[in-house]
Amino acid sequence: MATATQNVNDTPGPLPRFTTEVSGIIREAAEASRSTPPGDGMERGGLLLAVPDGDGFKIDRVEMVPCEHRYGPEHRLSPDDLNVLRAKAEEVRASGLRRVVGYLRTSSRDPLGFSLDENAVIREFVPDCNWFVIAKSFTDGRCRVRAFRYIESGWAQAADFALPGPAEPMIAPYRQPSLPFRAVSTALDVIGSVPPIVTGVLALIVVAWVAWFSFLNRPAPVPPNLGMRVASDGNMVGLSWDARPALGNSARSGILHISDGAQQHDVQLDAGKVANGLVLYKPGSADVTFQLVLHGASPQAVQETVRWIGRPDDLAAAFTVDAMNHEPAAATPPAEPSSPAPPVKASQAGDGLARFVVKTPGAHITVQPADNPHAPERPVRTDSLRLPIGQWIVRATAPGYKPFSRHFLVNKAGPAEILIRMQPANGA
Repeated sequence: MATATQNVNDTPGPLPRFTTEVSGIIREAAEASRSTPPGDGMERGGLLLAVPDGDGFKIDRVEMVPCEHRYGPEHRLSPDDLNVLRAKAEEVRASGLRRVVGYLRTSSRDPLGFSLDENAVIREFVPDCNWFVIAKSFTDGRCRVRAFRYIESGWAQAADFALPGPAEPMIAPYRQPSLPFRAVSTALDVIGSVPPIVTGVLALIVVAWVAWFSFLNRPAPVPPNLGMRVASDGNMVGLSWDARPALGNSARSGILHISDGAQQHDVQLDAGKVANGLVLYKPGSADVTFQLVLHGASPQAVQETVRWIGRPDDLAAAFTVDAMNHEPAAATPPAEPSSPAPPVKASQAGDGLARFVVKTPGAHITVQPADNPHAPERPVRTDSLRLPIGQWIVRATAPGYKPFSRHFLVNKAGPAEILIRMQPANGA
């Protein structure tokens, strides 16, 4: 990889290394995407592959993903393009010779950043991809690369560097002092040899210059991450999220905007449904976009978008969105009984239903009241349980996967839907 000229974030783990051949392919793709000749202004994209080698790896191959540019010059994939992307990723995994470690996209626009739609595509179609690399070519021959790394809290900008030219040697990235530190050091050397009046003027100029460049080179803001995931479950689509990293326990309400083909639906979420973090939806088309907007203690709402691409032959024609709200039906007044009705047990009057959708084979699942950490854990052996109303914790373990835990709320308004999908312990 080329010498890093700007180190934006010290993210844990090694930076990826490119072979000379891969650097050449990235440079050629970026030049072809330039909005001025010889480029055509159309962005390109592909998968970055590496041979499995423990924690360290070198990217030695690029699998370009075709884009029909149905939506313009940007590299926004259509449903047909996404099917090709899914097939290429599965082909790489099946071969076992290499693994997908990154996603490449060239840029013909500013700034060098990625959208929520691209984040949704990566997490859905290539979930084992932990690097997002953007390359841009300039008219003076420079090729700029910005690399983002996926960590537990979301995407973080890890490096910003220039690719070497065809005749330049490849140099490993290094951590050099920040630009403000180098500017102040140079200014101090100069100040010692000038008169005091000039020194004061120079000091003001240096301070203003450092502040300006620090503003221009500030880290790219990373949007709050709600961990939205979408997966198919028969003829239903399960949408899950976790509001705690972004809002803590202050989430009060939300709204889920659903764009299902030509249809638009809005689903209101109260505090209990936001805490449950799961909605099951029956799609009416093969292209559905979910936009989740949550409100907490802060006046600024937190939102995230995820897109689901399915197959039309799996869909049922009928669809109603009212069932998602889990509003209880109005009870019909009972007829006057001829004899006294048996008393209702207190446990039944204070119980609610919890449903578990398990996507990890061999998972051992238990639940425990959240307000009583000393209570014995209750094993879950069926897909639904009746539990006392209140806050609960579900935990899951499985060989080869990271431990899973999540809070959920049991109430009388409707069943609590809990989606359990565990992450591999040795993910890239």
